[in-house]
Amino acid sequence: MHDSRGCDSQRHREAQRENRHQNRPKAETGEERQAEDESCWSLVLCRFGSDCATASMRTQAALAGVNAAVVGLLLAALYQPVWTSAIHQPQDFGLALVTFVALMFWKLPPWLVVVGSGAAGWLLSIVL
Repeated sequence: MHDSRGCDSQRHREAQRENRHQNRPKAETGEERQAEDESCWSLVLCRFGSDCATASMRTQAALAGVNAAVVGLLLAALYQPVWTSAIHQPQDFGLALVTFVALMFWKLPPWLVVVGSGAAGWLLSIVL
């Protein structure tokens, strides 16, 4: 005689196993985690501000101000020790411009730009 309870209990165990797999939290992707973090920060900002849109605008304005201040400091640091001691003639400016273009637009490796601009500066000092 065939015992049907064995099959039923096996089916029941399989159904439980499937339910466990379906109820298990899925792994988060980086984008999902980032979106969750952003929503948490917006909730924190909304908690202390009167309006969520205002809190977001205030944060953006503050970050824009910090960004402008950092750019200003970097330009001042570039001008005072570098520009005033290195750029004396139009040829020096041309070399600095070519170096900038080589780094930013041609995407040459920095070590190559340093070696090349050093060699070009040396040649300019001999020729001119």
